[in-house]
Amino acid sequence: MTFQDFLNEIQKCIDNKCYIASLTMALMIPDICGKALFPKDETGKRYKKWYTQYIGDYYYNNFNNNSDIDKASWMNEDLIYSLRCCMLHEALPTIKKKDIIVKENKIDVFEIQFTDSAIFFCSDISTKGNGIKERKMSINAKTLSEQLLGCGTDFYNDHKKEIDNEYSTIVRKN
Repeated sequence: MTFQDFLNEIQKCIDNKCYIASLTMALMIPDICGKALFPKDETGKRYKKWYTQYIGDYYYNNFNNNSDIDKASWMNEDLIYSLRCCMLHEALPTIKKKDIIVKENKIDVFEIQFTDSAIFFCSDISTKGNGIKERKMSINAKTLSEQLLGCGTDFYNDHKKEIDNEYSTIVRKN
């Protein structure tokens, strides 16, 4: 099996509306790509570095450019890595609040939608009756899978040799 075969499987899952499988597999892409780019770093560190460099900074820059109001939560490296850990190790589509470091991403209500919705994610800050702010985030599994798949495919096209040579758990075809 090659990494391209892995990417193709994710696309098949998306095409067949198997969003739990597509998301679980797609959340592994930063693991594989991060290992190729930062082979000496430990798993969490390389995952977060790759995600930030290739995906996360885009979200931060595009969703948090209004500094005069509370910053909305975004899909940063801590949030995605926590989701990855929960999906892979516990089969739970959630995050662990203790894993989130950035204040704006300390989410009170987190949900993943397993639908064909075109909405990628939405983030909201509401004020409860007692004046306490509540942060909510909803992510669409299909769209997140597609985003990770697209970035992983582009990265693989640019770093094929590093992934094929450095990632030891993917066995090449003869």
